[in-house]
Amino acid sequence: ASPYYGPAMQITKLIVSDNILIIGDKIFGRNNGYQTSISVLEVPASVENIPAVFYNKSTLKEINVEEGGERYSSYNGVLYNGDKTVLIKCPRSAEASEYKITDETTTVSSAAFEGTGHKGIYFPAGIKIIGKDVFNPNLKIIYGYKGTVAETYANEHGFGFVSLGEFSEQPPVTTKPSVTTAKPPVTTPSVTTAKPPVTTPSVTTAKPPVTTPSVTTAKPP
Repeated sequence: ASPYYGPAMQITKLIVSDNILIIGDKIFGRNNGYQTSISVLEVPASVENIPAVFYNKSTLKEINVEEGGERYSSYNGVLYNGDKTVLIKCPRSAEASEYKITDETTTVSSAAFEGTGHKGIYFPAGIKIIGKDVFNPNLKIIYGYKGTVAETYANEHGFGFVSLGEFSEQPPVTTKPSVTTAKPPVTTPSVTTAKPPVTTPSVTTAKPPVTTPSVTTAKPP
């Protein structure tokens, strides 16, 4: 895209087209003594470069990146790298008085909250690095976990610290899955009850006696 050299514009919401990969560092900078103001910036997932001069505009309230971007992402209007491990920049005119950094974040870039009006910032337990000149003079309280970088930073820079709890680096306890050993089925032996033999009573049929007829032989007189 070509740089804009016309008079200053006041843009409520600027939506960057999907076919844009790189935003030039002067496209919305100072032009002939004028400065274009932008309140909300909508960025597609395809964008590979957002220059600091662009997101440092004093009028910017939100930066929203389409989900799925490899280089950039956003959370509640704040710019992060692709996997949210690095907080890059909070817009200077963000309206919230407090902000909660994502749980995935381990690094907050230098000047990330410079010029904002936040009174309190919530840090995750896993924060490792906080850059230089991160916060504005309005910041009063840092919320974080005892024993972490957040507490150390608050103490060294004169900010109030409110503990969100104790931080433990012990790995989470993993519950071992219960292993059930299959027992062989109990086989009940079959019991055969011997039945008494069936006795068939013998039947005797009485035969009639054989009668031999008597023969009388007549003797001659």
